[in-house]
Amino acid sequence: MGLTLKLKHTVSFIIIIIAASNLFANPPVRIKLATMAPRNSCWEAALREMGQELEKELDGELRFSLYSGGVAGDESNIVRKMRLGQFQAATITTVGLSIIDSAITALSHIPLFYQSYEELDYIRDEMTPWLKERFYERGFVILNWGDAGWVRFFTEQPMTHPDQLKPQKLFFWSNEAGDPRLWLEFGFQPVPLAATDVLMGLQTGLIDAFDTTPLIALGNQWFALAPNMSTMLWAPLIGATIIKREVWDKFDAAQQETIAEITRRFGQQLQDEARTTDQQAIDTMVKYGLMVHEVPSADLEVWRSMVTGIYPRIRGWMVPVEAFDRVAASRARFRQDN
Repeated sequence: MGLTLKLKHTVSFIIIIIAASNLFANPPVRIKLATMAPRNSCWEAALREMGQELEKELDGELRFSLYSGGVAGDESNIVRKMRLGQFQAATITTVGLSIIDSAITALSHIPLFYQSYEELDYIRDEMTPWLKERFYERGFVILNWGDAGWVRFFTEQPMTHPDQLKPQKLFFWSNEAGDPRLWLEFGFQPVPLAATDVLMGLQTGLIDAFDTTPLIALGNQWFALAPNMSTMLWAPLIGATIIKREVWDKFDAAQQETIAEITRRFGQQLQDEARTTDQQAIDTMVKYGLMVHEVPSADLEVWRSMVTGIYPRIRGWMVPVEAFDRVAASRARFRQDN
C-alpha cells in the first residue's frame, strides 16, 4: 500500500516536471510568408516545398505558412504588413524591395541596361554583399535571389515602336520607385494602379497595355486582354526572399545556417525554372491567341536612344547615384572581360 502510494506520488511529480518544462519551453518561431506569386505556379509550388523542408530540418523549431496569389495585397501592402508584424517573411520583386531600400532598383529599373542573364548574374553577385548590408541595417535579411524572366510589353494593339505604344494606356505600378512623369514627358499614357487591379483595369478598359514577364502574364491570365507581345527585353524582373531581422535573430547560428542553405537552394531552383520556362510560357500563350511581334533593329535603336538619353535623369532620381554607378562600373568590367 505504501509502495503504491509512493509510486503514484513519483509519477505525479514526473508529470508535473514535464508539464512545467513544456510550459516554459520556447514555442516554435512562426514564419508567415507572403507573395504575389500566382497560385498553382512553379513559384508557389517551390515555396511550399521550401516551407516543408524548413519545418522538417528545424525539427519543430519553425512553423511555416504561405500566403500566395496576392491574398496579402500588393507588394507595398506586404512590406507594410511585415513592418507591422503580420508577416515575418516575403518573396517579392524589386517593386516591393525598393520600398525598403531604393538601391535595389539598380538591378531592374534601368531599361535596356542588361543584355543577358550572364551579365545580370555577374553584376548581382558583385552587388550582393553591399545590398545585404543595407537591408540588414533597415531591419531585413535577404535570404535568396531569384528572377522571373525578362519584362516585355503586352498590348491590345500591336507595338514595336515607341509611337505605337503612346496611344495605349499603360499600366504603371502605383507604388513603383519610378515616376510616371518620365513616361508623360515622352508622350506616353501611364495609368498608376496596384498590381492586384491589373486584371480589372484590362477588363474595364482603364488600361490596355502592361509590361511584365511571360510567366506572370500567363499565370495571371492578363495576356488574354492584351494579346500582343513585343520581343524587346526591357529589363529583368528581380525578386528576393526576405525575413525580418528580429525574427531571424530568434534562431541560433546553426539554425540560421540551415535556413540560409535551404532558402538559397530553393531560390536557385526557382531562378532556373523561371529561366527555362520563359519560352514555354510564350509558346503556351501563343496557343491561346498571343501574337508575338519581333522588334526590328531600327525600332530597337529608337527605344535605346530614348532610354539611354534619360539615364542621367534616372541616376539619382529613380535609382540612387551610388547604386547606379556601382552597376555601371560592374557592367563595364563584365563587358571588358567578355
